[in-house]
Amino acid sequence: MTRTFSFIFTVECGGEGNADQNRVEELMDLAMKDLIYDDEFIAALDEKESVKIQLVPIPNNLVNQNTQNG
Repeated sequence: MTRTFSFIFTVECGGEGNADQNRVEELMDLAMKDLIYDDEFIAALDEKESVKIQLVPIPNNLVNQNTQNG
């Protein structure tokens, strides 16, 4: 039996700038994958076999559309 937990979070920057979105995505992906090796995280999941984390980016146009409609 597989259990799946899905989360959505937002990164909000207060100032002007041009983010390197590819690099930001790479760094976030690495940070999430580091959780796989965190004993406390694995214990909280009560997992004994394996954990897979996948980062799925949401295009800005979809995020902006949802905030305007919601």
